[in-house]
Amino acid sequence: MAKISAIFVLIIFGYMALIEAKNIRNGGERIKKFFTINGSEYYIDTDGWMTYADAKRDCESRGSRLITFSSQQKYDEILNWLKDNQLSWQWFWTGGYRNFNSDQWVWGHNNERIGNLIWAANRPEAQVLSESRCITFSPDFNGWDDDGCSIFLPHICEKCQ
Repeated sequence: MAKISAIFVLIIFGYMALIEAKNIRNGGERIKKFFTINGSEYYIDTDGWMTYADAKRDCESRGSRLITFSSQQKYDEILNWLKDNQLSWQWFWTGGYRNFNSDQWVWGHNNERIGNLIWAANRPEAQVLSESRCITFSPDFNGWDDDGCSIFLPHICEKCQ
């Protein structure tokens, strides 16, 4: 019984370390302002770490929405901008999520099914459907990841067109 308890504790600590790795603020400039990237306006906040729901509300208060990716080209443009501005290590929320008890990934601003899923290798992780999951990304990760919606991350808002 003691061995099982010790293994369980190690597994829990390992999982917590992975989540904490996404929550750690690495060095670099903290940004909290609007930018124009290829003709579109984006609000980038690397200082105000929030849950998915809080980040979504923050974007809405700015007349924006959490960033969505309608094409690989748009995704690549944002990744290149982030890399050029020394933010390739940073994780961000997107507007994508999956409700609990659903296997459908949708954009949060209109509940439209996401057609072009840009997952990183081995993602999304096999998760129980009893938990909502949200889409995150980092230029260094080479694709999207899925995380619990209650972790704290920076976010990017895009002006609604």
